[in-house]
Amino acid sequence: MNSNPFIKIPTLLGLTLLAIALGIGIILFRYHQYVTFQTKAAFEPKSIKIVNISDSSATITWNTDNLTTGKVLFGETPMLGLSQKDERDLKTTYPRLTHFVTLKNLSSEKNYYFQVLNNEFSYPDQVLQFKTNPKNENPSQAKSHLAVSGSLLSQRKQLIDDALVFLKIPRHGDLATFITPLGNFIITVDNLNLESKTESLLIASSGNITSQVKITLSQNSKPLPPIVLGEDADFSNLPQLDNPNSSNLDINLDGSINSLDLSLVLNNIGKQIKNPRVDINFDGKVDQKDVELIKQKLR
Repeated sequence: MNSNPFIKIPTLLGLTLLAIALGIGIILFRYHQYVTFQTKAAFEPKSIKIVNISDSSATITWNTDNLTTGKVLFGETPMLGLSQKDERDLKTTYPRLTHFVTLKNLSSEKNYYFQVLNNEFSYPDQVLQFKTNPKNENPSQAKSHLAVSGSLLSQRKQLIDDALVFLKIPRHGDLATFITPLGNFIITVDNLNLESKTESLLIASSGNITSQVKITLSQNSKPLPPIVLGEDADFSNLPQLDNPNSSNLDINLDGSINSLDLSLVLNNIGKQIKNPRVDINFDGKVDQKDVELIKQKLR
């Protein structure tokens, strides 16, 4: 019998160490899976919406329970391939509870696919899709050009700067915008065939808190009273402007919207705001966006 105890002992010890290492590896793998699952769940997007759909653009919005940065991965096929940041993060990226990504330079009447990217996790597991509108061949024949504007306050009557506002118009797609750093918002309604007064619903949301506000769309509507997040309201019977031609686009308050108002905006581009009326879209600066709002009215 040729048996060597010095060979058996290391072999048994090696098997024991191998079993221990394998057990530790399984535990670490399962722990990593658990941490990944918990982290991914913490940044899962809530209430993904497709709004502001036109023949060349669309906006994807969503909320998260925790502060995070967000992007949209998109493309003409489920393979995606393109990405776009939050519209508020084009210069500097900040973590937020609300997310607003506009996809531009799209083709008309075409299907697009997308996923949300939060904290380097993509959601949902299956890609979502939307279709752009047909090209508007006669934009000059559109009947509507109006704006819904206002501000959003917390329960303590403080300005809120991390929230979204949605406008639901009967028989039309939803429109949306984000709250500016000054706590204001403006939603422009263009190229829609609306009645002289159209009952609509405005929804403001931040995280899990929402407000629903009844409003009436009209060419001579005043800016809305402040909306308190978490409280519903009925602003559908507010007094109209005395002069139907007067609006937030009437910068010099002469009762008409003309080249004088456009000049006031052009002269203040890039400058410190002294007259708040020149900041037409309430985003805290005077730029080409304000110019375009007046130009659309003058066309």
